[in-house]
Amino acid sequence: MLLPLLPLTLSCLLGGIIAAITARMRNKNIISLVFSLLFLAVYMYFYTNMQTYIQRLMVDGLNIADAFERSIPPFYWLGAAAADGDFVKLILFVLCCVVPFGILYAVLSKTFIGIATERRSAAKKVYKGGEMRTGSAFMAVVKKELARFVSSAGYMINAGMGIVMMAAAAVFMAVKRAQLIMLLDAIGTGYAGVLVGLIVCALVSMVFISAPSISLEGKSLWVMQTMPIRGGTVLRAKAAMHIMITVPAAVLCTAAMGIILEANALDCIAAALLAVAFTVFTAYFGVALNLKFHRFDWINETAAVKSGMSVMLAMFGSMAILAIPALLYALLAAEYISAVVYMALWAAIFAAVSMAFDAWFKKHGDEKYEFLA
Repeated sequence: MLLPLLPLTLSCLLGGIIAAITARMRNKNIISLVFSLLFLAVYMYFYTNMQTYIQRLMVDGLNIADAFERSIPPFYWLGAAAADGDFVKLILFVLCCVVPFGILYAVLSKTFIGIATERRSAAKKVYKGGEMRTGSAFMAVVKKELARFVSSAGYMINAGMGIVMMAAAAVFMAVKRAQLIMLLDAIGTGYAGVLVGLIVCALVSMVFISAPSISLEGKSLWVMQTMPIRGGTVLRAKAAMHIMITVPAAVLCTAAMGIILEANALDCIAAALLAVAFTVFTAYFGVALNLKFHRFDWINETAAVKSGMSVMLAMFGSMAILAIPALLYALLAAEYISAVVYMALWAAIFAAVSMAFDAWFKKHGDEKYEFLA
């Protein structure tokens, strides 16, 4: 019962410090994104090294206990009280949890309303007149969708996590290159290109930027519906924003993995084409799913991004679809068709399906989007 009070107090204190630092900053979402990615990196580091830490604890338990007592005494006091029945250390642990929490509670009780209702000002961008630029309605919607994406830390972190994982996977492969090369030598170096293509496509399926894009319109949906722009154009622009963000990351990841695994140039090109075609497919697939399974009653944007039916179907559906070419190649096609031809074939299939989606949006998108509610 008392143990959660200590991390709760520390997290509130840290949150207050961050809020105070960023109160007058303009790009708060960038700060939030950086902190979230740092936390994820630290978490993944400790998670991947957990076995090492457990083994070290078993071998050198007494020294680690002394280190705990010196560095984080509250947890040592709790362990000593539980293991040895030390009542004094139990009292010390209780005081360490209750006293800081009580102080924090008293301070928040006096100051929270003022903090929540305080009007803060930030530096404003000075408008400078200049030449007016014009563009197509399609590009205007793409820029609008991009602005929404970069202005929401929750949207970027959740829907764009696959892009972060691409970078992490490339770094992991670089670190474990020797072991991976040995594994490829055992199964056959000719599979390097297919392996790269499938891994990148699997990471692409974790990017679902387009899947909640319609739901995120929320109560302002009527604004887009009443503007002089076709609904099909809006839907295609939402897919285009997803493609614009994901394709460069997928191509760079493919190139990096291909170099690390020593795949030949033709295999790398075919793998990149497959990754691009699959990215375009997942972008249109996400918009189509959100057109069917949309929700506009969300409380905040993060809820719309994380809990929608379209998001789950887009991510897991893309993975299930990707399993088809993977299993077919592993079980049947590997003996009869080269890796380059196989990847090019599936790239053409995904491209054809994407073109069908695009044509459907042009033909039926206006009506479907107009009657969304």
